[in-house]
Amino acid sequence: MFISKKHKALFIHIPKTAGTSVTSALKDSISDGIYYPSPSRIVRVRDRIQGGLSGKPAFNKHSFAIDVLSRKPELKSYFKFAIVRNPYDWVSSIYKFIKYTDVSPDTGGSFKHALYDQVAPMSFEEFVSWVTEENGLMQLPSRLESSFYKTTPVLQQDWIRDFEGNILVDHVGHLETIGNEMGEILKNIGIDNPSLPWTNKSKSISSVTYSDESKEKVADYFSEDFKVFGYKK
Repeated sequence: MFISKKHKALFIHIPKTAGTSVTSALKDSISDGIYYPSPSRIVRVRDRIQGGLSGKPAFNKHSFAIDVLSRKPELKSYFKFAIVRNPYDWVSSIYKFIKYTDVSPDTGGSFKHALYDQVAPMSFEEFVSWVTEENGLMQLPSRLESSFYKTTPVLQQDWIRDFEGNILVDHVGHLETIGNEMGEILKNIGIDNPSLPWTNKSKSISSVTYSDESKEKVADYFSEDFKVFGYKK
């Protein structure tokens, strides 16, 4: 997540949608930006205070728009945007990130995802079944900390909608055309189009392929994302 008071901009970072690259581009162009996880001790302490008695930060890297806007209603007037991707690619990217990533995209240090122990033994077919039949992505840390923690299915649109299905951001970009869309997005917040660094890209694992059965499971489970974001099954 990225916030700029000067440019009145809010970026909601849906996991595995090039959000780390987008945030890097924004950081390079916007001097007053606050991003999560924040390297600033002041911001970390402030957000833990705002988080309440639990001591947890008020926001995280993948905070949901409904939670951000309820805690900071002044951001409703900002230009709010997010990036989505084809659900087939989203599921495979999450699988590869959890199972194979061993370097933190945020710190560069050693890293294992919170769901690594659970997902590592799974084949991709098993992972798809876990996601679509057991609602496995409910266990994502950002999901557990959100207002959507009890809802199923687990959709990309949950990060940017309310419980009535209303989209809470002003622009939904698509990863597949992000090179062109970033220019338009940044015009809306008054900055030049920076180069877009490609960071936090999941490793290319040739064995991660869809069978007809797993593809059908994803098409059925994420049918609303396919429809809302204009992707073909």
